[in-house]
Amino acid sequence: MKKQVKHYKLWAVFFMELLLLFSLLLFIPFILDKLYTLSLIPELPFLRLLASLDEHLHFAPKILAGVLGIAIIGAAIIVELAANRYTSKAVDLFIEDKTSLHILGLFIISCLHSLWAPILSAHQQSPFTNLLNILLLTASFMLIMPYGVHLFHFLKPGNMLQKLGGSVRTILDEKMNPYDDISLKSNQYKVIDGIGSISDIGLNEIHNNDRSIVFLTVDALEQILLDYIEIKKQLPPAWFSVSEISEGDPDFMNLTEDAFRLIERRKLWFDRKVLNQLSLLYRETLEKDYGVNKRISMALRRVGVKAALWQDYGTLDYVVSTFSLMLYISISSGGVQPAYNALFQYRIFAEALAEQGLEDQLIQTGENSRFYGQLADRHKMPLIHEFAAFNLGDIIRRVYLSSSPSLDRLLEIFLAMDRHIETGDSEHTTRIVRKAQAKLAAFFLNQNAEHYARTIFQKMKSDPLPRLISIKEELVEGKNECCYLIDPLVNLYFMDTQEKIALERFFSWFAE
Repeated sequence: MKKQVKHYKLWAVFFMELLLLFSLLLFIPFILDKLYTLSLIPELPFLRLLASLDEHLHFAPKILAGVLGIAIIGAAIIVELAANRYTSKAVDLFIEDKTSLHILGLFIISCLHSLWAPILSAHQQSPFTNLLNILLLTASFMLIMPYGVHLFHFLKPGNMLQKLGGSVRTILDEKMNPYDDISLKSNQYKVIDGIGSISDIGLNEIHNNDRSIVFLTVDALEQILLDYIEIKKQLPPAWFSVSEISEGDPDFMNLTEDAFRLIERRKLWFDRKVLNQLSLLYRETLEKDYGVNKRISMALRRVGVKAALWQDYGTLDYVVSTFSLMLYISISSGGVQPAYNALFQYRIFAEALAEQGLEDQLIQTGENSRFYGQLADRHKMPLIHEFAAFNLGDIIRRVYLSSSPSLDRLLEIFLAMDRHIETGDSEHTTRIVRKAQAKLAAFFLNQNAEHYARTIFQKMKSDPLPRLISIKEELVEGKNECCYLIDPLVNLYFMDTQEKIALERFFSWFAE
């Protein structure tokens, strides 16, 4: 209803402007023609020629009516096609497009002028009216093709995404009156509508197999949330209320009262809305396009890093939860490549948390890495289990270098990673984790942190000697052929010369 009122106002203003311009274009030439008839304007040759064209311009109304019909029908067809393929928001964007309004307005004025001007100037010479008729007729014909090009360009999905994202950011940048509840709620509905429309474009193009547009959709959602993090603290408290906007919105259905209070207290409704759209796109492309999955994981990581930099801990925690959701659905569906991509971005995200000194979130990422590694093992995905183990080892390396106090807790989590969820340790599970632990021990020895290497040794000292020997040989050889199946440039077993020397020292302890 509010959208209809907005459109009514827009078109009312448009027709008022149109009427004013039509009146000026009708009466100004009429007055000039009157002056010419009274010989108050010199009778120049080109004016005599124009005055003699009355009979030749009687066809102008029919031609201009045809031009107007072509423009309206063509625009309607193009807009309808865009609305059916991308999003129904294409109709609203067309209605609000000022270029379309101006060009259609010119066609309407040309048609009306060619109809009314001869009637008004029936009993006098009308060189100026005829001149204006010729100019309007010429302009109308010349604008048909450029207007069609404009429509196709305007309704390209990339441009629509840019306009929808720009409209959301414009609303967020407005100085909101904290005491104007009606205006606040209206702005909330507008941004929800804009975010939903952006998501619709991506979802539709997933089924049309147009990945470039899906990438643009992810970029648009990411940029909206990155901008929102910067201005979030400037928004009035009433903006974060979700009591009314949650009605009928699928992203807020089935939430308990406690969940609603948590969302309001941590100011998360907007973040939830955007991140849920990214999660939806992730699920829809899980078995269709691994590139989109990777791009969504990258977007999520960048949002999390931005939230950490701006100390937006509510958004940061929600990003951690969204990462967990993506990892869970990837592993549960058997998606090796999506799970690998998510874990890769998760590691970079965790390393950024270590640099920021965010201990609680860092420990949570460590626990999640262990859990999803074990979950992958349960789902018979040893490559993901191995990658999760080495990822956690890399996170601990970064934590050590940043002198984070969470090191001991993360090492404890890491050493428990071979603890299988249901059936107890298996040989394959243990070997995967032991290789990651041995590599980390070599790193500690190379950094002169022998006490941490000794902690890992205590975990491994009861292992059978043949297992330890084969693990050492595989690490020294440095060939991790399984990861080549996902990324030819990834070698989890790679160690430089100094670390290999440290590895030899570590395994020498087992012979003592």
